[in-house]
This record gives sequence, structure tokens and C-alpha cells, in this order.
Amino acid sequence: MTRTRTLMTLGTVAVAMAGFGGQAALTGAATTKSIAVDDDFFSPKKASIKKNTTVTWRWRGENPHNITPTSSLKFKKAATKRSGRHKVKFTKAGTFRYVCTIHDGMTGSIVVK
Repeated sequence: MTRTRTLMTLGTVAVAMAGFGGQAALTGAATTKSIAVDDDFFSPKKASIKKNTTVTWRWRGENPHNITPTSSLKFKKAATKRSGRHKVKFTKAGTFRYVCTIHDGMTGSIVVK
């Protein structure tokens, strides 16, 4: 391959990388998903993610809440609090269900593919 053709090929790769989020797109860097913990609901209530995604629950509003797993697939629960964040990296496929034990009907799920 000639030097000119090599440089053109590298330029094309650089443009493609910029269009797809740079190096992260090529290296398969981890992704993230945010879920709001609001007055009496999780938003979104159901999230679909890929394996190795980190989910961050972010407390909003005034009321205290917790995140308690309810399905057979468990993950690290969050203690009752009024503000802050809770992060969990999901490495296995499946459906992970959870609730806030303080508020009836406050449920959510993470579907990991």
C-alpha cells in the first residue's frame, strides 16, 4: 500500500471514530443508564440495557426512598435516604426487579441483554 493511500485510510478511520463517539465506540467502553428516584416512582420504571452497563439511580424530590431487589436475580441494594446516588454494574443477563419498601407500588426493573 502506498503512503498516500495509507494516510487516506487512516483519515477515513479517524472520521468514522469521531462520528461514533471516538475511541470508546471502537474499544467497547462501558455504558451507563440513569434512573430518577422521585416522589413515588422510578423513571424510567423499566430500563433495558446491555451487559456491563452501570445503572445510576439519582434521588430527586424530598421523600426518603430505598432500592430493594425483589427478584431471584439480586444486586446491591440502596439504604433508605433522601438524596444522593446509587450505582450498580450489571454483568449478567436477566430481569432484575426492585422496589422502594417505603412506598407501595413504587417498583422498577432492569432487563439486561
